[in-house]
Amino acid sequence: RPVFDYLARCGEDYKIMILPDHPTPICTRTHAMDPVPFLIYDSANEHESGVDRLDEEHAASTGLYVESGYKLLDMMIAKRN
Repeated sequence: RPVFDYLARCGEDYKIMILPDHPTPICTRTHAMDPVPFLIYDSANEHESGVDRLDEEHAASTGLYVESGYKLLDMMIAKRN
């Protein structure tokens, strides 16, 4: 929240990406290959995604799947429409 508040006060457009590293179930005690939820917020392009939580179930409900994690950065820095 402090980063978000600071950026909002700066008076310039900004983007924030939030995501966990990877799932590590307690039962296996090792990294899992399951998809992780992510959020990209663009202050200049606010709109409803239909998701009000950042978790696996709500992320899956969007139908958006990015197979290669490095492509998330491309999505974040893509020019605005």
